[in-house]
Amino acid sequence: MELWDVLDRDGYKKGRVMVRGDEIQPGDYHLVVHVWIRNDKGEYMIQKRSDTVEQWPGIWAATGGSVIAGEDSLSGAVRELGEEMGLSLDRSTFRRLMRQTRKTAIVDVWCAEVASEDAPSPCPGPEVSEIMWVSKQQIEDMIARGEFFPYDYLEILPD
Repeated sequence: MELWDVLDRDGYKKGRVMVRGDEIQPGDYHLVVHVWIRNDKGEYMIQKRSDTVEQWPGIWAATGGSVIAGEDSLSGAVRELGEEMGLSLDRSTFRRLMRQTRKTAIVDVWCAEVASEDAPSPCPGPEVSEIMWVSKQQIEDMIARGEFFPYDYLEILPD
């Protein structure tokens, strides 16, 4: 059972938790992270979601997921990267690019910069079937073909 902190519209904890899968009440939000790994060639490490996952099976995407109760945003980003990609990056490599408030979630978008020669070798978890490095233009092309999750903020990603 996964627990989430319940947040207000500004991202502050309301002092209660909810169970993943329960209906989110009006005025309540939970925290979600998107994690982009970028190398010094300007390429992004992306993942293809396994055909067995509930949401967006078989679609290419960034790493992401819900922050669990008691975690802060960066800790959630580091944990999700470990679970989905088998990667452990130093927290100092992460930079929060933006925060978006959506219907029932607050989404923090993170980018971790790595040197090409030191780029980690991923070991995908059960939610991921493939991994590859691509340019931002390739991501945009994949979105146009319906192969990549249609993030509405790609313009903020560094080129």
